[in-house]
Amino acid sequence: MFATDYNGLVINPGEDNNTMKVLEMISVFCVIWAFGGSLNSEGRKNFDIALRELDGSIPSSDTVFDYRVDM
Repeated sequence: MFATDYNGLVINPGEDNNTMKVLEMISVFCVIWAFGGSLNSEGRKNFDIALRELDGSIPSSDTVFDYRVDM
């Protein structure tokens, strides 16, 4: 749904682009809210710790629930 020219995901064969990185960031965002959205405060803290152990690219300043993908 997000992979459109309107959202800045123009795929030009042969050119270096960040399409795969953006799609990965969107996927991580979806995982955060699909699996962690219904957790209570303690569960969110544990989910934050577990997700950071799996994906080291998430900034460490706030919880994973404080971030969004900025196109």
